[in-house]
Amino acid sequence: MIRFNKDILVPVDFKQPSVNAVNMAIKIAPFIKGRVHLLHIIHTGGFLDMLGSKSQMVSLTSSALEKLNHLNDQYFSASGIETVLKVEAGKPYRKVLEYAASIDPSVILIGDNDQFIHDEKILGSTNTHIITHSGWPVITVKCEKPKSPSRIVLPIDLSSKSQIQLCNAIAMARHYESTIYLVSVVIGGINIKESRIYKMLKHFQSTIIQNEIKCEIKLYKRSEIPVYQRIIEYSNEVNADLIMIMTHQEGTTHDNYIGAVAHHVINEAAMPVLSLTYRAAFYEPEEAMAFVDPLNIFSIGSESTKRKNILNRLFGN
Repeated sequence: MIRFNKDILVPVDFKQPSVNAVNMAIKIAPFIKGRVHLLHIIHTGGFLDMLGSKSQMVSLTSSALEKLNHLNDQYFSASGIETVLKVEAGKPYRKVLEYAASIDPSVILIGDNDQFIHDEKILGSTNTHIITHSGWPVITVKCEKPKSPSRIVLPIDLSSKSQIQLCNAIAMARHYESTIYLVSVVIGGINIKESRIYKMLKHFQSTIIQNEIKCEIKLYKRSEIPVYQRIIEYSNEVNADLIMIMTHQEGTTHDNYIGAVAHHVINEAAMPVLSLTYRAAFYEPEEAMAFVDPLNIFSIGSESTKRKNILNRLFGN
């Protein structure tokens, strides 16, 4: 589950997208009360391996540290936020995840890398690997002046992952004093108020409000408009500071992909998107018990086999 009072990891390549991530770190660090780690990766392989030059690596490392110090002076000198500056060499996504494992951050902030193929924006390979393999929440930062997450949009469906998302959203909203905006789309042709998803949204809203968090809901009728467009549309409508999504379903046979809806949202939303793998989002029973849970939404069995499955208790299934 999202944890706090931990460090923030910001991989930087000194281009504007990673500077945007630095700006978001400045916004959220006072809430987390942790250090900000600025990590630059020297991408080895290719020309460096062919050169085989230690002096070249020393020069690149020295140059990167100088740039990190300049970035630190420019953005953090007057903030009172503690920073750690680090330069590593290797494959960028692997080094980011290895470094994350060494510090156990509350979040990894990555800049949106704005790559395009045939005029269509896509995630770069480094960001894709970080998001899909991370055991920590990852926020893809989109704008130069991101805000602290006071308005969080949470897309909901009928899968058990929605309960996990809700648990994480409540934890985050409590910490940042946020409002949660639940959004979903009716899949079948049933009347909205007779649908299972409407009942779920209302139950979730009730639980959120009883945890002293403001909450609004939006349920769209079935249409030809893709779900991800509805999520982005609603996020723009409520002027969201953050969209929280899970990258794939619980119980899949592999952990190495981003679901189609999540992929589109990460690519196309104008605001930061917090991505959670199942490993990053999973919560322990004792953590869930910290929430007011009148409908037993967060109930989990104590046995190891049951702990792997979030029980769908909403409708007695």
